[in-house]
Amino acid sequence: MKHRCLSLLLVAALLAGFSPVWQTAADAQGVEHLIIHQVYGTAANIDGAISTSFVELYNPTDAPISMAGWSLQYAAAGTAWTKLSLSATIPAHTSYLIVCNGAAANASARYVIAQSDLTWEGQQLHNKTFKLALVNHDTLLTVANPTTDVVDLVGTGSADFAEGTAFDGLSKQKAGRRIAFADTDDNSADFESLDYREANMTAAQLAAARPRCLADGVWGGDVVPENERLVFSQVGGLYTSGFALSLTSGYTDAAIYYTTDGSEPTTGKTRYTAALNIADRTSQANDLSAITNIGYDVRVPQVKVFKGTVVKARVFDSGGAALTPVVTHSYFINAAIATRYGVPVISLSTDRKHFFDNSTGIYVNYNQSGAEWERPLYMEYFDKDGALQLSQGAGVRIHGGYTRGMAQKTLRLYAKSEYDSKNTRFAYDLFNGSALDSDGNAINSFKRILLRNSGNDNTSTMFRDVFMQSLFTNMHNDHQASSQCVVFLNGEYWGVYNIRERYDNEYIASHYNIDKDDVAMLTFNFNCNNVPELDEGDQTDVDYYNQMYSFFSTAGSFALAANYEQATRYLDPDSLIDHFISHTFVNNTDWPGNNNVM
Repeated sequence: MKHRCLSLLLVAALLAGFSPVWQTAADAQGVEHLIIHQVYGTAANIDGAISTSFVELYNPTDAPISMAGWSLQYAAAGTAWTKLSLSATIPAHTSYLIVCNGAAANASARYVIAQSDLTWEGQQLHNKTFKLALVNHDTLLTVANPTTDVVDLVGTGSADFAEGTAFDGLSKQKAGRRIAFADTDDNSADFESLDYREANMTAAQLAAARPRCLADGVWGGDVVPENERLVFSQVGGLYTSGFALSLTSGYTDAAIYYTTDGSEPTTGKTRYTAALNIADRTSQANDLSAITNIGYDVRVPQVKVFKGTVVKARVFDSGGAALTPVVTHSYFINAAIATRYGVPVISLSTDRKHFFDNSTGIYVNYNQSGAEWERPLYMEYFDKDGALQLSQGAGVRIHGGYTRGMAQKTLRLYAKSEYDSKNTRFAYDLFNGSALDSDGNAINSFKRILLRNSGNDNTSTMFRDVFMQSLFTNMHNDHQASSQCVVFLNGEYWGVYNIRERYDNEYIASHYNIDKDDVAMLTFNFNCNNVPELDEGDQTDVDYYNQMYSFFSTAGSFALAANYEQATRYLDPDSLIDHFISHTFVNNTDWPGNNNVM
């Protein structure tokens, strides 16, 4: 698949008084079975942060559980199940540690496992993608998606089966660990990524996170009790009237600090002492939308734009150490909110310097690109019925070419563990079932999305590209799914946007059910001597393209069967034909000199 060239088509009611429901990770209460608590794979690598692959089982109940006649079963991507027979009994609130010796142990790793309960002889665990099933029998599984006799199951990376959505936060440096023993039957919600590299985990954090075995005895005290969490009296959402917002936590000798300007709460910010008044802020002067040094067509609003309130809060002890993660909720108050938009609302919040600082802000320095111009933000997605569907940290870059200079810029959002260890994908069907893989299945999890300003159509209809791509969904062309939304930045209205998929290796991987590392993508500007720019892949992929280019330049007649057969090994003729038909039909004047990816 990697060396078959795909021609991509690149053409330029809420209820009154609605109260959203805040979904939090479950704690151990109510979980009455063994769970797969922590997993880590190194594949064949010997330079991982942990000495060897492992699986940690945990008994969250108040009674011992026997695994006599049970098995632990494993399958990497595209492989059949293998199994390990189990027989031990795990006491209450105790772990059972299984190590895998299919790869050489790394004696100089950041954490060396010195003691375990069982060795899975000759078994490797992949460092990204696999599925593990704890099964209450000892018969080898034969189906890819077992749903009976399974005590617990976890799918990681691009695994073909998981509880809910697979957890995508593993590497040879990172393990996946269950959050507060939660088992909501959604792996992406129940697991967080733990980075065991020395620079990213203190000795105290390592001691708390390390995998445990029977010899460690009863444990679990490092899980924060529910009454010590930071709790907002009202969850973020769209409301018809204002209210008083209370922030509470069960921690003693501690204080809550908060912000309403998008910045991170620290002990240098405002200390919470009384309930906050959450109201419609539209009467306040425009702030971010009044900034003018952000492009060449800046049109400052002549009226006061609609404004919500973003509250970010955190609990700190008396010494200034953070006791909780940052909690973020956005509130939008208007009597007519039920009919105001009719499309999803996205709230983006970040320290204003990340966008508007003269030296480092991406909205001011909009022609800059690359990883060094990626900034952190927090994203909340409320569907058109007002329900909160996504709430997570992410990265953001400015996207596009000429349109970077527009006041309303396209934003490229990245779901990454460095911004949110729990949410490493945008795990929601953002396109109402219109993003389909090659088997016709709806794609409901994305690594990257665009909040697109509609490109050159930004000052006109804002839907031409969406409409034109919709004309070709039944042809042999890839196309970007789309949906509409309104965006707020630090609570201030920022405009209508098109949510779009982005053409990249993640797009190809999810649409064609292949590993993203097997995808090569080359960008071409045929006004520049046809020299490809490598976006994804390595030099061997460029060499392969040059081999193909040489063949087509020298092969002669394609009426010859041998030449035509070789040509079809290099590219998909149906896709190429439809590619030309599509661009010609819509009169794309930015092609063929631009907008070519192979």
